[in-house]
Amino acid sequence: MFTTAATLSAPRSDSNPYPSFLRKQGLKKLKIMPKHIKPVPALHRRDALRLLLREQPDEFRENNVKHFSHLFENQSLQPDWLLGLYPDVDAESLEAVMLYQILPGNTAVVWVPTSPLEESTDQRHELFAEVMQRLEKNGVKFAQSAPDHLPVGFRDDLLNIGFFHLANLLYLVVLRDQFPFKTSEEFKTSRLRLVPFSPERELELQNIVEESYDGTLDCPEISGVLTTEEVLVGYRAQGDYRPERWFFATTEDASEPVGVLLMSFYTETNTAELTYMGICPSARGAGLGADIAELAIEVAASWNADQLVVAVDARNDPAVRAYQRSGFNGWMQREVYVKTIAPKSSATPPPCH
Repeated sequence: MFTTAATLSAPRSDSNPYPSFLRKQGLKKLKIMPKHIKPVPALHRRDALRLLLREQPDEFRENNVKHFSHLFENQSLQPDWLLGLYPDVDAESLEAVMLYQILPGNTAVVWVPTSPLEESTDQRHELFAEVMQRLEKNGVKFAQSAPDHLPVGFRDDLLNIGFFHLANLLYLVVLRDQFPFKTSEEFKTSRLRLVPFSPERELELQNIVEESYDGTLDCPEISGVLTTEEVLVGYRAQGDYRPERWFFATTEDASEPVGVLLMSFYTETNTAELTYMGICPSARGAGLGADIAELAIEVAASWNADQLVVAVDARNDPAVRAYQRSGFNGWMQREVYVKTIAPKSSATPPPCH
């Protein structure tokens, strides 16, 4: 799952070590004329998806082909987001294929293009260039790619158009049979309780989320790409959003929240996701992260979810330890590559999913 399926924060934007690299790379260097790039027709979509996902094991590939086909059918994915490179305008035989998805909040996910022959780098470059131009035209500020498997030549493709390796994401999970038995509708520990978010507290939420990014260890290289409003728009687009699935975290002796817990629910898989957990700098160092993670498990149990998932930067040792103490176990790991497309805005990072 692409979260998303789980999940991406923040020194100042002028401390980013990559800007000179990003300026040197890019589309103009490729000198591409993508005149035979066009959306894959619906009749050939499944074959194109099989080519796109060919690095996956057979059983996973076929499940994902069905999943993506369903997303196209219900218009969650737009037809022109699956692009094919053809030898001429009227040809039906694919030379290469690429998928991208524009998400709310001016972000996008990019699947690495594939071709029948791995050495067909020119074809992959043409598709990359076309997709980057489309993303920029649509106002996308931030693109990410988290492939299941990335051959060395394909990694070079990403680097050559300005992507850089951001982090290794750890995906952690708590399964239903590990959920606690819940006897109360109130979510609290001995020192922390959750208060459901309501729309009239939107500005307060934005302020706490922005404050919680200060000094974070989760993907700090991408500070300032999106505004706080854009970040929250992206979070709300994940799963079946409801305001009551987001929470302020408060201590018994504090009049103001000390953090937030933002959760998502995916009806089709009966999966809960810990989309974002943030603690204000003044409340850090007391182990409250583990308390919030424990409460997230209780929330997932109250929803009768089959599992609760979260993604975290593998370098963020305090967060990883907090999740593990709370009962999360490792599920999988992915490399994440990112590219900033438009100029940076305010000092708020995008989600790391």
